[in-house]
Amino acid sequence: MNINDSKGNNGRPRGNIMQLPTETLTEIMSYALGSVDLRCEEAKKWTSELQKPRPLLNLKLVCKRFHTISLEALSKRKHIDVNLIGPVPVDNKERMDEVHKYYTSLLMANFQPAIEKNRSQGVRISLLPALNSQIPPAGINWAPHDPQRPTGIDKDDATVRKVMVSHQAAAILLSAIMHSIVLKHPKLRLLIVFHEVDWMVSRFREEEEGQSVTLAPKVNPFWDLTGVCGIVYHWRWLREQCKKQHKNFSDVFLTPNIALALNVDHRWGWDSYLPRKTVVITALQADPEALARHAFDFSLAKLIATWSDSPDAQWSRGTVARPVRHYIPGYPKKVVCSENQVFAQWLTTICRDSHNTMCFVIRGAGTSEVARPSDVATKLEAPSGRTLMIHTFCR
Repeated sequence: MNINDSKGNNGRPRGNIMQLPTETLTEIMSYALGSVDLRCEEAKKWTSELQKPRPLLNLKLVCKRFHTISLEALSKRKHIDVNLIGPVPVDNKERMDEVHKYYTSLLMANFQPAIEKNRSQGVRISLLPALNSQIPPAGINWAPHDPQRPTGIDKDDATVRKVMVSHQAAAILLSAIMHSIVLKHPKLRLLIVFHEVDWMVSRFREEEEGQSVTLAPKVNPFWDLTGVCGIVYHWRWLREQCKKQHKNFSDVFLTPNIALALNVDHRWGWDSYLPRKTVVITALQADPEALARHAFDFSLAKLIATWSDSPDAQWSRGTVARPVRHYIPGYPKKVVCSENQVFAQWLTTICRDSHNTMCFVIRGAGTSEVARPSDVATKLEAPSGRTLMIHTFCR
């Protein structure tokens, strides 16, 4: 990089970036720093000898001056974007430990300057689904219309359940890591954003494209109510430890389009994250909008109750239908995640159970502690391209 006006024998300018003042270099580096991307695949490159992720050390290892500049550049950032991209390998304990060490190392390398200077730091955590990193690719299962897909790949509810659980586990793992960091540096201000499968936030999409809130989304919702509540449940420590910055649900979470799938013929009696069967039938008999209104009110009440640690929002094998327990580093025992079989079957399968299932999209739940008159759920059309089950009942 040539910066001097002086010229050499060949008439071309000479000089290099090292001749810039330290203050100028620091300012340049602070703007050049991008987001912190957390991908479990990158954990394989983590080196236990260095105890820090290699990309951040590239600049620090050049010379003592650049080491100082890099630390100063990191400390000048008032806001850090953390992108949690895709799932984690929940079925592999060794890999989970590896991912935990890598995520912790990468985050600490970015937060350490703010911790050392004891200054405030804004952190925006984006939960970004990555569906086609699965084998087979899982993105096809969320397509609302029959997509062009390779021969032999069908929609599959088992794949959907696995993907939803592994994404829940990723967010819960990150919660444990951030909890340990906030204990060292309580001045972090966190915002957790759930994104759609196309990596956009539904609220922003509507503003940009001028969509009516009554229209169905272009893609089916990735996040279901039970899964979102499970993630919120494991981030409640923010409300308890950082009451000033994280008092209300809307101070911490920006929710996406949330799916609420209801089956009028079937409901586990202990599942506290679905409306009661009698209430659903009563609303259906009243008028078409009564059930949509109840779906929104119920979803909002569950989200707020889970965040505020209400007694009726417990998260355990006794309150969640189809619970699965997985080892997640940072927790004393295996953590409960939710396989939402009703939603998974509605997305992917034509069978007796899914035929009697209705699915609503909940928009903007949590932006206000109380439902507004305009807040209502929208009933979704059943996706096309679903797999026809030979047997009477779904799996």
